[in-house]
Amino acid sequence: MRPLYMENKKDDTTPIDFTPLNFAILLVEDSEINQILTKTRLEKWGCIIDIANNGLEAIDKVKNNLYNIILMDIEMPVMNGYEATRIIKNDISPKASKTPILGMSGHNSKTETSKMINVGMEAFIIKPFNMEELYKTLIKYAIKQL
Repeated sequence: MRPLYMENKKDDTTPIDFTPLNFAILLVEDSEINQILTKTRLEKWGCIIDIANNGLEAIDKVKNNLYNIILMDIEMPVMNGYEATRIIKNDISPKASKTPILGMSGHNSKTETSKMINVGMEAFIIKPFNMEELYKTLIKYAIKQL
């Protein structure tokens, strides 16, 4: 797995056509500001967003709902993203284990990359991320049909 660098690339000459995604997404993020910013953008793409403030809340939501993809922050109180991912991938259900999980982190190190691979994350996004790159990443990894 390699990090998906979400740097602010600007090409003011080419407008971006964001076709609605209509994905059910679980956003696991403890920062209220990041929740609002990410949720607002994802809703503009036609996504239905469910928010968990930590890994423990994420596990409860995954037990009761189906998602096309999970966006999982790494550093959170109560339960971090590594532990939540490990439980989702191994201990809930076969269907839950197939849900793609994208890690979200402000850090990029080989140690962190190894941890993400070992717990079963499909990819990770370096925060802050570029919305065009996030869009492309969602299309690449999300389960198209629930």
